Amino acid sequence: MKKTIKFLAYSDELSNVTQFYINIIIQALKDIQSDIIITDNVKNINKNDIVFVITLKAALKLWIKHPHQKIMIWIQGALPEELKFAEKGLWNFCKRITYNYLEKIVLKKSLLTFFVSQSMVEHQKEKWHYNSNQYIIMPCFNTTLEEQSFFYPHKYENLSFVFAGGIGPWHCLEQCVILFSKIKKEKPQATLTILSKEKDAARKILSKYNVDAKIDFFDLKDLNSELAKYKYGFLLREELLLNHVATPTKLSTYLSNGIIPIFSNVIGDFKNMFSESKYKIQGDVSNLDLIIENIYKFEQEPVEIQEILKDYKNIFLKYYNIEIYSKEIVKKLGPLLQ
Repeated sequence: MKKTIKFLAYSDELSNVTQFYINIIIQALKDIQSDIIITDNVKNINKNDIVFVITLKAALKLWIKHPHQKIMIWIQGALPEELKFAEKGLWNFCKRITYNYLEKIVLKKSLLTFFVSQSMVEHQKEKWHYNSNQYIIMPCFNTTLEEQSFFYPHKYENLSFVFAGGIGPWHCLEQCVILFSKIKKEKPQATLTILSKEKDAARKILSKYNVDAKIDFFDLKDLNSELAKYKYGFLLREELLLNHVATPTKLSTYLSNGIIPIFSNVIGDFKNMFSESKYKIQGDVSNLDLIIENIYKFEQEPVEIQEILKDYKNIFLKYYNIEIYSKEIVKKLGPLLQ
């Protein structure tokens, strides 16, 4: 007899990134002959259903209706810790307390938990003494390798930089602009492009440091053809817990298009991921001059296209491999749904 899984996801929880991730899980469920019903209304959930949720908020709404509902959850980040960066005040404090407690209960009751990094698992072990083996580690990613992007004309001959994504304080756009401004003074041919919906916020930062840059935004379907043009991609982060446990999606987007990432050492899982890679620039956001020095050293050697393609292809085979995660999901979920 087939088991039915209800998928509770609200419109404000879904994006191109989350949809890609969710589709991997849905396909794996279909592989074990489970029926999938996707809903955005908790009224469509029965108390005996097994429900997959992607936020603590959805789990809370579910348990208000059915306190003993069986769930599976995707833990995307350290939400209670992220709320420290939100607006101050009593309401935010109450939210932090609520989500902190909810996180503890969810981890205890979830039939299967999806984490985005080994660092996140270690964080939960330390914070809540999490000791379940019913979890899967699958990093955030939203693309497959775009080999044609590696061969974009003159891609690796130009000193071109791109910043793609959100412009929250933890995304460190300001530090990226400062870093670029220093390079621009010594290398006038250097260019910077910011690809973000938050164009006004980007303009303010550029104006603050008197830096010229192209600002634009592309839907996911058009993004790869734009990213193919650039050599380096910024992914700098400060030393914060929410950054240590994250696996930012933009890294997979950069790598898939042959963009050499300039990223911070604080992103825990990326250290292991790049342990065998030659095509990377790592650094500490508190020492931008050292990052610039590393960029200049890297610039001294030509990029061999076939070599960088092989390098990043290996990362996708090991780290961003849909087939590997699908098999792991089937292995873990199969016994739960019998």
